[in-house]
Amino acid sequence: MKRTLRRCITLCVVALLLLTMTVSATEPIADTAEPAGTAALPETMTMIAQTDEARLYFDAQTTAFCMENVRTGDRWSSYPETMLTDGTGKFVLERAYSLIEIDYYDYETDKDESVTSYGDSVKNGSYRCETLDNGVRVVFEFADIGVTVPVALKLNGDCFTVTVEIADMEYDAQRIVPLSVHVAPYVCSGGSTLEEGYCFLPDGSGALVDCSESKVNAPKYVKPVYGKDQTIDMLDDDGVLVPCLGTTRGDSTLLSVITADAEDAYIHCNGRGDSSLYTYAWVSFKTLAHQVYEIRKNSMYGTDIYEEGGIKAETLEVSYYLLGGDTSGYTAMANRYKELLFSDEQLQQAKVTPALFLDLYATVKKTVSILGFQIHYDSLLTDTDDIHSIVDQLAAQQVDSTVVRFNAWNKQENAGKAVSKLGIKASIGNLSEAITQLQQKNCILYPSVQRMATYEASANPLHTLFNTAHDLSDTMITREATKYTNLRYFLKHELLNKNLSKYLADARKRGIANLALDDVGNVLYSDHDGEIIKRPALSDAVGTLLSEYSGDNQLMLSAPNLYAAVYADDIVKLPTGSCGHMMFDADVPFLQLVYSGVIRYAGESLNMSGDLHRSFLKVLETGSMPSYTWVANGASKLIHTPLEYLYSADYRYWLEDAAAQYATVKEIASACENTPMVAHEIVADGVTVTTYANGTGIAVNTGSTDYMLSDTVTVKAQSYAILKQEG
Repeated sequence: MKRTLRRCITLCVVALLLLTMTVSATEPIADTAEPAGTAALPETMTMIAQTDEARLYFDAQTTAFCMENVRTGDRWSSYPETMLTDGTGKFVLERAYSLIEIDYYDYETDKDESVTSYGDSVKNGSYRCETLDNGVRVVFEFADIGVTVPVALKLNGDCFTVTVEIADMEYDAQRIVPLSVHVAPYVCSGGSTLEEGYCFLPDGSGALVDCSESKVNAPKYVKPVYGKDQTIDMLDDDGVLVPCLGTTRGDSTLLSVITADAEDAYIHCNGRGDSSLYTYAWVSFKTLAHQVYEIRKNSMYGTDIYEEGGIKAETLEVSYYLLGGDTSGYTAMANRYKELLFSDEQLQQAKVTPALFLDLYATVKKTVSILGFQIHYDSLLTDTDDIHSIVDQLAAQQVDSTVVRFNAWNKQENAGKAVSKLGIKASIGNLSEAITQLQQKNCILYPSVQRMATYEASANPLHTLFNTAHDLSDTMITREATKYTNLRYFLKHELLNKNLSKYLADARKRGIANLALDDVGNVLYSDHDGEIIKRPALSDAVGTLLSEYSGDNQLMLSAPNLYAAVYADDIVKLPTGSCGHMMFDADVPFLQLVYSGVIRYAGESLNMSGDLHRSFLKVLETGSMPSYTWVANGASKLIHTPLEYLYSADYRYWLEDAAAQYATVKEIASACENTPMVAHEIVADGVTVTTYANGTGIAVNTGSTDYMLSDTVTVKAQSYAILKQEG
């Protein structure tokens, strides 16, 4: 009885607040009429904000919201409106109605539990609404577990933002551990009862999930943004490189961007199947970490450990951008995302010209037995004279631009130590001089360090004791030993930042203006030794150092996360496909659309591919540069070494192929006038068209039969065609 009375009182207060909000929000708005041809919204849904681009509606009785594109009339609600009539079950409906869902560990029940804002707060009347400029704040009270969470909804231009105000969240730390917060799970959704559409996921280069097809046999998709945190036990080692996702319904498109605390976020997608008629993608945030500590390695016995202390994040935020009209789909998402990065001054326009990318290895670690003793030494594979020779031989075949990543030259890295300076092995030649001389041959030489965050050995045993990052169980974070490498330790954040700063300063002192940094751009972890330092702190520190160095110098990164990628001039190993999850229906070059015309990029090495020609067609489809991994001398030396996977690395066998592929890429670049990619379309199974800003298109057919693209253009099987701009 008391609960019912409390709910009635709350609803009355909410109604009064909503009336106040509606009057203040709509007074300056001249035109509030429904767009022609648009179905009426529920009577309880009232407009509370409007801009030139969008309207925001809010239902104070359910806390549901609806975004409307003023120009097109397209609407995106917090849940699909058809859910009310299509037989969706009560449990799914309550989750769909909810703005947030909280996963937590309950000390009293000794179980992992979850609550939804609708089912455990709104239904009970234990919530309140507060007026904001161009929006509303909803304060959810979960009385059963003593949690209060404020969530702000605001409209700004074509952007609608959901902000979970963690700094003002209240909970009893002696009762629960809030593990994660899911934000508006059904906004980016589609189903068979809606227009044709798909969910876009930023897996690899990008992947699409067809919303009209059943995914009943496919496992749920979940990937961490910016990869695995070594302090959390997870199934997947890889993650996504950019913090965004999206959905299309017919010509209407919604782009979702994680705009706060992306380092702690996860991308989810559930396919249409038995439990739901909808395919939907959403974002969750890891608020406090949880780890299962194994008492004995590979044992079935373990203990759960939860992060202590308060939640480090101030806010968790997801922003939604209403797209549609002239352009839609993943191309529109990529172009809008690119605009956002430019507006934040993260990306800068640059003239990107074609080049042949080369991955060269200076040395390889060899082990021999002498009088019963294991002796380790670095065997020379490629020196600076060899680089000159390779570049000259390519130039003789009209390859007039090359980019070289030079690996395994640093003495500290080769010895398994933490890298803090440019210790150059004398046997490889004068590196600084080679960089200058090769520049005159239109070759950019990047000395590369692949491991700055991890190390294998230290001359000082106290180094490992005091300078290694720890996980929740106060155990040193390590990377497992392999056949040819020892156990690796992760540096504490403080020491990694110090070493990186010293390394960059040493490069400036020596006049080395080009550097390649591998794990710095794609390894992100927390440190729980003493004062807890989370992943956002490390990404901020790395971004600051890279920004300072890249100002007057050139920087290469390997498959970098976005916070680092925006400072790169060249990128290697940028994915050209997805992980191939069962839920995926197509791969798309979303990353390439974002970086095209800004950063030069290459995918995996073609000579390491199982199908050279097919891989090169993927290069043409994605606007990538051709890339090869080579050694100059003694490829046989790689047998029984850490580089034995480079089974076809002798450069002599690949010069003609590399030159021919470079010529093709250069021809296409000339036809496109070095303008950026602006569109990509899957026109048939195995047939795509990539369009550039000057109107030129590149059609690629990886199928086994010719494809008639138009009355005048046929793309041959396993080939490509340049589509000239008419007129």
